[in-house]
Amino acid sequence: MIDFLNNDLGDILKRTKVISESKAWFKVFDAKLKKTILDWIRNDQLKKGINDEGEIMGLYSELTEIINPIKKEGTPYTLYDTGEFYKSLFIDVLNDSFEVDGEGIKIDPETGIETDLFKWLGDGIVGLTDENKNKLSEELKQRYINYVRNVLRIN
Repeated sequence: MIDFLNNDLGDILKRTKVISESKAWFKVFDAKLKKTILDWIRNDQLKKGINDEGEIMGLYSELTEIINPIKKEGTPYTLYDTGEFYKSLFIDVLNDSFEVDGEGIKIDPETGIETDLFKWLGDGIVGLTDENKNKLSEELKQRYINYVRNVLRIN
């Protein structure tokens, strides 16, 4: 009779018991991945003026260009003005998902007028486009594979 559990295969099978979906999720969703996702939102989306649907959020008007010549009429909103919104973005990792958020309340220093970017333009300003969702999917898949290999000590 062959004892399958008292060999290398048995050792691997025993280690599979410590693999936890929850542990894996929090392990793979580290600070580096959070930064990568935020960079995608900032650079691939917001700087191009697009939301999570890949749609342009809006275009600067002639009046906007007169008030602030850096913003050219007909170019997409980038939400960059001072850079504070970009800096405020963060990711909360939940048990089986994550949320991207930031300080969406902006106050015009000259007029004192308050604007809530999320109410004005929607939550999609910090969502991921399909292209970035696909990149995230591939990244997560590779990170999960590496996590499992590490736990099982397989090269």
